[in-house]
Amino acid sequence: MAERSASRRRVLTVSDAVAELPDLDSAEHIRHAVQQIQRWAVGGLLPGVVAGACIRAAEIALKALDHELDLARIKQLEARVRELEAERSEWRLPR
Repeated sequence: MAERSASRRRVLTVSDAVAELPDLDSAEHIRHAVQQIQRWAVGGLLPGVVAGACIRAAEIALKALDHELDLARIKQLEARVRELEAERSEWRLPR
């Protein structure tokens, strides 16, 4: 009972959040951050509005990561197209 009472009195501070949440620099880190935010919200340490804002920030970070991956893949494909075009131009017969 004392343990339950102590957990209800716990206050989540900014320094706690910074220390416990990973940087949003990979999909795995984002997933871990979302799980921790969910636990805090369910445990009453984080108001729903704040939890929602945190989840939205995670969604934006995930979209940014996806965008970076897409751009990298597009650059790879563009380079491959240039290679294939160069090969094709070598195959052409002179007129």
